[in-house]
Amino acid sequence: MFESLGPEGVRFGASEAAAQFLDSLDSPYSKLLRDQAAWLYDRFGQVGDVHLQRLVEANLTVWGAEYTLESVLWLPAYVDELEATPT
Repeated sequence: MFESLGPEGVRFGASEAAAQFLDSLDSPYSKLLRDQAAWLYDRFGQVGDVHLQRLVEANLTVWGAEYTLESVLWLPAYVDELEATPT
């Protein structure tokens, strides 16, 4: 993992060794995160920082309320799913 600090803020990244580590994670949660990261990259990977910042700023009040409500509704169902999944 690495980080850099520049005028646009802090950026984090992973080294090539991270892929092997991430491939070893097989919990439902880690699979969900991997799927969501892939979607995020597919959707916004080629969008520039300025455009992405404008998109977030324009929608933050809407998304903030949505995510707060979603997290309240989603978490109990997800916890039940995790408890039902054999390890």
